[in-house]
Amino acid sequence: MTEQSPLIDCYHDLILREYSLLEKTELNFEDSRSRLSEDDVENVATRYDIDRDQLLSQGLLVRYPDSTFRTMHIDLIFRAVNLRAAEWSPKIPLEHKVLKPRVDYLPSFTEVSLGELKGITALPADLAEILCKALRDSGYGGIAFHQKHFLQKFLHEDHRCYLLVSPTASGKSLIFYLAILVDILSRITEKGTKAIILYPRKALASDQLFKFLRVVYSLNSYLSAKGMRKITIGLDDGDTPRSTRSDEVRRASIFRGIKCTKVECSGSLKYSASRDRALIVCDNPRCRTVYDEILVTKGDIWTGSPDIVFSNLSALNRRMMMVPSQDLIGPSLSWIILDEAHTYREELGGHARWLLRRLDARFEVLTKGKVKFVISSATIPKPVQFAKKLIGITEQIYYEPYDEVLKSAKHKFRKLILDVVLAPNPLRSAESLAEELALLLGVWGFANSKKAVLFVDNVSEVERIYDFVVDTIIQDRAEHNDHLNPSITPSVTDVTRSFSWQSIAQNASSIDSTQLASIYDFHNAELQPEERARVENRFKSQSSGLIFSTSTLELGIDIGDIAAIIQYKVPLTSESYTQRVGRAGRSDKVLRVALGMLVLTNSPSQVRFVLGNEYLRLIDPEKIDPYIEIPIAWENEEIRKQHMIFSILDILAARGHRTYLDYTSEVQGYWSSVDDVINSLKELCGLARRELESLRNYANSATRDPKASKTIEQTLERIEIKLAIAEKRLVGLDARSIEDSLSRLRNAETSVTAAVRSLHDIRSRIEGVLQTMRLDELQNHDKKLLEVEESLRRVLSALERMMR
Repeated sequence: MTEQSPLIDCYHDLILREYSLLEKTELNFEDSRSRLSEDDVENVATRYDIDRDQLLSQGLLVRYPDSTFRTMHIDLIFRAVNLRAAEWSPKIPLEHKVLKPRVDYLPSFTEVSLGELKGITALPADLAEILCKALRDSGYGGIAFHQKHFLQKFLHEDHRCYLLVSPTASGKSLIFYLAILVDILSRITEKGTKAIILYPRKALASDQLFKFLRVVYSLNSYLSAKGMRKITIGLDDGDTPRSTRSDEVRRASIFRGIKCTKVECSGSLKYSASRDRALIVCDNPRCRTVYDEILVTKGDIWTGSPDIVFSNLSALNRRMMMVPSQDLIGPSLSWIILDEAHTYREELGGHARWLLRRLDARFEVLTKGKVKFVISSATIPKPVQFAKKLIGITEQIYYEPYDEVLKSAKHKFRKLILDVVLAPNPLRSAESLAEELALLLGVWGFANSKKAVLFVDNVSEVERIYDFVVDTIIQDRAEHNDHLNPSITPSVTDVTRSFSWQSIAQNASSIDSTQLASIYDFHNAELQPEERARVENRFKSQSSGLIFSTSTLELGIDIGDIAAIIQYKVPLTSESYTQRVGRAGRSDKVLRVALGMLVLTNSPSQVRFVLGNEYLRLIDPEKIDPYIEIPIAWENEEIRKQHMIFSILDILAARGHRTYLDYTSEVQGYWSSVDDVINSLKELCGLARRELESLRNYANSATRDPKASKTIEQTLERIEIKLAIAEKRLVGLDARSIEDSLSRLRNAETSVTAAVRSLHDIRSRIEGVLQTMRLDELQNHDKKLLEVEESLRRVLSALERMMR
């Protein structure tokens, strides 16, 4: 049965009834027959014992002059598909498609009591009790039926790979976290890394660590009281400081934007240096909690072998080839988690498979079957086939469809997903459409305490659209008040006119521009960690907001009260669209309704998503192509060659030879000239020659190909030839000529940056004119300037790569 929430369930039924009426009028929003009649509202409301005035007072229904009604979401969609910058200007959207609402279900996370966990874990009674206490202290009132089901499989069935494929917000992470904690508690006296959890993005790892840290901190307090050792965690990636002498530690920087886990404390966690190690400490003077379960620096993590390591594919690959981190993977390892595994596609998937092959060749993580792999994601078509390609195994793969498991749950909550596809008028751009949608959703969110995310898959576009919406549309023009204020636009008092936004703004006649602008922000990977954390925490804490983001907010980051998603242009993968829209509609606060708006460009490749059934490629790709699978390029020859080189470094690092991948211990103090670099590389080749037999065996084991030994020798020969050529070319180069070239590059970078800014300012002014004047000549100039600006940005990117 579904869990009863009468007001929300009533609202869902009204949306479904209204959509059926829209279908009958072929989605003609202007036709009064597409709206709810008084009888429609009364019939639905009576079933739930809800008063119509309650729906009206909360803004869930909009009354039209002819005594018909629209639900808040469909009324918002009506104004979205008819967007225009001025009352007299043509509509920006030319085509639109409003898909039939999709019904999903969210589980009840209190269906299974925490007490029932004791029987599932098979831990000693005292350890099972403190695990339940730690979960209770961390805000868990229980777990969901499907979490109990999958946890039992993880703990009591013997498989080499476990697949967790369920929607966003279904609690996948807690399942493998609990399995790991039960394993650690069952051998609490044993030191060494038990689990490596790999995340595709650093921001996601930080967010997940915060949620997990609350449980571990509480659990450790109980373990300490019993005189037992604490469970330790390490977050090892490119943002991890190398040692206590690193800038982040010395400056006491914020630690990954993570807040103190104590409910009564709002402090931020910061680095702190003690005599012999770095610590993480709450900066609230009244708290000052020390989180000594966290091993802070790379050095501490590599030598301390924490029970759980949070990392990513790139970092783990590098650690395999470094001498200082050789103890990170040891005999205690029992779990390797690949979270958001759908991202391991094509080349990245090929690298993932080869890394796992090398892990197996070195530590027999697959061959002996001691290590359990978990593949977790919301979106994996053909999950078992995907696991076989990614892990490289053909049997002992556990998978059960989430929907089938959820059928046995006694309690669940209905969620509606509303998809809208919009294509702009050929005379207007997709960017203009996205900007106007951002304004519409911002006004709606501001007035109704709702949040939205606008996804843009380009860093420069994120900031450009953000700047134009906030600086020009809102603060300079106050365009939002054109839709609200009768003294500016008299017709806005008529709710039937789509240009009026009073119905979605709680009948407000104006909104202060500064206040509205304050709810907007942007987020991307180029922000400094502290700034990213500030943006995320602000967005989570405020009642309303609209954030422009690249894919950095796509995966796993827990912001439970997002109401709407705008996707600017078709994303690179269908999984991205599903993941992004899955961010919305996850709580009662947003009525368990997810609104997803896809903005298309005018290109034929994108317009097809508004025609026919092409949109299914985004929301249900298997209906279009039942044979669709996530491609993994593990047979790619270039990827294979790279991992042959990595294999050489794996063996050298395992034998204790410097591979020069750790600056602190292997480069600093050793390299002072180009000759030093060449000599070091020649030394590596000589060492590889001496370890050739081991390299052959390693390559054979990793590739399971008898020809691999020959490949490894050919790879080594190619490296030696390239070294010889490089040595000849570098003869005669001196430091002065290199520094002079770098200086010219810096000057060029400065000039190009200035040109890009100037062009952006010019384009902003032209956009301002274009909002009020339809001049083909200006539009052509605008397009040409955009092309020049993009070209200069590409030059700038190339210069930055050269500078590195």
